Amino acid sequence: MILARLKYFLDLNDLLDGAQYGFRRGHGTTDQVLYMFQKIRDAQNNKPTNHSMAVFLDLSKAFDRVWKHKLIIKLHEYGRINGRALAWIHDFLRRVIRVKYNNTPPLLSSPI
Repeated sequence: MILARLKYFLDLNDLLDGAQYGFRRGHGTTDQVLYMFQKIRDAQNNKPTNHSMAVFLDLSKAFDRVWKHKLIIKLHEYGRINGRALAWIHDFLRRVIRVKYNNTPPLLSSPI
């Protein structure tokens, strides 16, 4: 549910680049390949330069390298994610979860 709302927020506020295809509904690998071929064709039709270049990067585990504190600051600066939602995302990124049931003291998990 949270992932769906976050994706909706990103789409609604146009915060993802149009060429971002990973992890987006309706933006599959085939779309990315067609986009790339169209860019190559456009470059070939541009007679003065007539050059094409592609760079492919494997960004596996890229999220593990995200500066999480800066991510929280950016989410807060956009102004639509704040309060409990921002605190929940912050705790999730730190892998700390607080669980409270009825009147029992809250349990706190340790970071991974």
